[in-house]
Amino acid sequence: MKKFNKKSDEQKKQELEELAKRFEEGIKAYIHSDRFKELLTNLSKFHTYSIRNSFLIAFQNPKATYVTTYPKWKSLNRQVKKGEKGIQIFVPIKRTVEMETEENVLDADGQIVCDAEGNPLKRKEVKNYIKYKIGYVYDISQTSQIEGKEEKELEPCKELTGSIKNFDEFMGNIAKISPVPVSFEDIQSGAKGYYSDMEKKIVIQSGMSDTQTIKTSIHELAHSLLHEGKTGTELSRSTKELQAESVAFIVCQHYGIDTSDYTFGYVGSWMEDEEQILQNLEIIKMCSSNIIDKLDTLMA
Repeated sequence: MKKFNKKSDEQKKQELEELAKRFEEGIKAYIHSDRFKELLTNLSKFHTYSIRNSFLIAFQNPKATYVTTYPKWKSLNRQVKKGEKGIQIFVPIKRTVEMETEENVLDADGQIVCDAEGNPLKRKEVKNYIKYKIGYVYDISQTSQIEGKEEKELEPCKELTGSIKNFDEFMGNIAKISPVPVSFEDIQSGAKGYYSDMEKKIVIQSGMSDTQTIKTSIHELAHSLLHEGKTGTELSRSTKELQAESVAFIVCQHYGIDTSDYTFGYVGSWMEDEEQILQNLEIIKMCSSNIIDKLDTLMA
């Protein structure tokens, strides 16, 4: 984190405008980039699993994110690690059977057609049915990149690394300005953090890098400030995520923390269209300014 220097209101306003512009340009550049196109192409190779199979996957591996078969992982230049146990799912198998009906076979004149022994021939029809067998899939965490092969883009966000000077003080100040308690847990879903409007709390995944922890904490803080009580249809999920991650980007940039590798991919994967950024910029700047003012006061 860069050395803290308190800025005037005019300087802050100008900085917010510049950071918002940099954010907008960065997102647009990302979603038109070859990396984003490659990511979408690669992700299209993953199956959409039924509700029953989704429950099975979550039960066996709660942290699973990208799941596919052994051969598909090979096609993505990844090898299932030795000793890894497959996740069981139900695999549908289509079967076709020809069945005799009760209807007689009629000729062109409408007369019943009989076999050589004089028995009326019955009309047959083909019926399709599905049976299931047990199949196995593997999560990306159970695989590793095949050495010497091209690495495929699979994650829209790159995990942030790096330490932050005065991390404990910075994290403590975030907790102080939060309208709800902030705690650390091992989140079983694999999420990096969440804000619970029902329980009025923010939970952050423990054990992450300083940079990822600060970025995630500000993201969830933005949710608590902007989306408290908005569990209905006032805002779409994509708009909420765009707003929260955009605020995290601007606030972090203000303190010299670059989250581009994570933010651009995250927002790009949630965006409905490019106009969505422009429609939410004022709200993003207002919330960012609010957080920065409060943090600056504590840090001063």
